[in-house]
Amino acid sequence: MAFSATGSAFEGLHIAKRHPGAILGWAFFYAIAMAVVFGIVIAMVGATVLVGVFHSREQVAENPGAIIGALSGLGAGLIVFMVACMFIGAIQITAVYRAVLRPEERGFCFLKLGADEFRQVVLMLVFSLFTILFWGVLAGAGVYAYHELGLADGAMVAAAFAAGLLGLILTIYVGVRLSMAQPMTFAQRRIRIFGSWSLTRGKFWPLLGMYVLMIVFAIIVSLVFDGLATAVAAAGGWSLSSMNFENGAEFEFAALSATALAAAAGWLVLTFISLALQLAVAYGPQAAAYRGLIEERSPPPPAAEETPGPVDPIVPAAAAGAAVAAAGPEPASPSAEAATPEPATTSEPSPIAAFSHDVPSAPAPEAPTEPAALAQPSPDAPVTLEPAPEAPPAEQGPEPAPWTEPVPAPPADSEATTTTPLPGPQKDA
Repeated sequence: MAFSATGSAFEGLHIAKRHPGAILGWAFFYAIAMAVVFGIVIAMVGATVLVGVFHSREQVAENPGAIIGALSGLGAGLIVFMVACMFIGAIQITAVYRAVLRPEERGFCFLKLGADEFRQVVLMLVFSLFTILFWGVLAGAGVYAYHELGLADGAMVAAAFAAGLLGLILTIYVGVRLSMAQPMTFAQRRIRIFGSWSLTRGKFWPLLGMYVLMIVFAIIVSLVFDGLATAVAAAGGWSLSSMNFENGAEFEFAALSATALAAAAGWLVLTFISLALQLAVAYGPQAAAYRGLIEERSPPPPAAEETPGPVDPIVPAAAAGAAVAAAGPEPASPSAEAATPEPATTSEPSPIAAFSHDVPSAPAPEAPTEPAALAQPSPDAPVTLEPAPEAPPAEQGPEPAPWTEPVPAPPADSEATTTTPLPGPQKDA
């Protein structure tokens, strides 16, 4: 199937339709993994620091440096958090790729931790470093232009805007051209970065349209589930902003009612399902696009030779019989006639004829046969043993006498016996 931007953009929704249990599994995995990560970070830096980060979110509008100052207190915990999030993301992204490109490797909701996931982590690091380097160079060029060239404020603003726009265009172009590196690395089981550049040649605009549709679908999913989560929380009289802190460190869970706790649990479930569905919507199109591009660029397989199927013996036999009937009898070759002598035929008198009043008919004349010496076998004919000629029938004896009616028997007191007179003269005793 050739690459289709629209069809690929819907792949995330197709995954949710084909594997709804996988979506729930990804949501469950994400919730458990993040709970474990937060537990580790809290054990490392303490809950007070995390509460400070939470409060700094409300102070960003007034003091943008507040969040930076709060994050600096995390120290090693921040590094652990970032590395853990990178591995969690790699496991989830690879699960989406596996659902599209290797559906036979299902496992537990397509989730695994192996070489495929480590290769995705390496790609994340490479792309992150490349992005930081690119924007760092662009920002450094802007600072140099401001201090060394002495541009006026208006010109500096225009130059910064142009540089930012150029950087955004380059980021989008390079990002789209290299966007197949992740699914290609997964499919080929080795790190492929610049192979995506050749694979996406001539496909920039279709791929860009696919990503635009993907972003629209992700926004719709987020709005729908966030609205449902908010409605559930409001129905239970709970909201995230209503959470209070005691001494800036502990939540007052004991003050929540059972209804509020149920509403909070519902809000968490819908939130994590929304995140899992957005994951499928975001990375499913990549895998589908890679599959379509590979099939489109691959040469067609050679045509398979046709192998004769089972032959019905009745059909050829019927066809052969019809052909023979149309052609007529085939004349026999002289050599074949000579090689196969015709057996002699004799007729014997019927046993009924011997007791009939009519004169039996004479035996039928024997059919003439060719001497064996005259038979000249064909060189091509197979050598066969000829049967010995049958002996002529023995000559018939004299004809039997005609049948006569027997003489009646003499009286009982007579001692003489009579015999049936024979034909011819009789002599006295």
